[in-house]
Amino acid sequence: MSLLKISQHPLLQTANIVKVIQEFDFPVEDFALSSEVPVREIQQNRIRVDVRKGVGGMTQAAKSGAESPTVGFYGVSQFEFEPAEWREKVVLTPDEMYHLRQLGTQQDVENVQAILARHLADLRMRLETRMEWCRWQALFGSLTHVAKDMEYNVDYKIPADLRPTLTGADLWSASTSD
Repeated sequence: MSLLKISQHPLLQTANIVKVIQEFDFPVEDFALSSEVPVREIQQNRIRVDVRKGVGGMTQAAKSGAESPTVGFYGVSQFEFEPAEWREKVVLTPDEMYHLRQLGTQQDVENVQAILARHLADLRMRLETRMEWCRWQALFGSLTHVAKDMEYNVDYKIPADLRPTLTGADLWSASTSD
């Protein structure tokens, strides 16, 4: 079977593959940080983040009858960044290609669908893991990812005193950690 005929295989048509990917439901509530770092799909080349400054510190002492100290509350700012592209591909084995080439019976088509579904499920699991990791990085104030051909940094402008600090047995790398 020629390469042209393989590319015309019904299961390899873009419409079918996109349909399978779009029918994957990403239940946001399954992520541990969904309440702290909500997910919102944005179809833009740049992402703008609104930063709301909270109330911090404690009430100041003042002498009886003196004017109360003025405190500056709240405030807003923004920062923006260009999102990275997260994507992967899988290489089909010769055995999987053999099954793809056979149009055959309904059972043959179902076998091929199962092969492709397994690969897509594995890719989806890896993507969901990356999404969860990105949420955790936001809690630490920045996201840094270094790959062989790119470096990606986002500073979420979280004040240092609000970032979690792990030491000793709290670290995953500690033999006594839980």
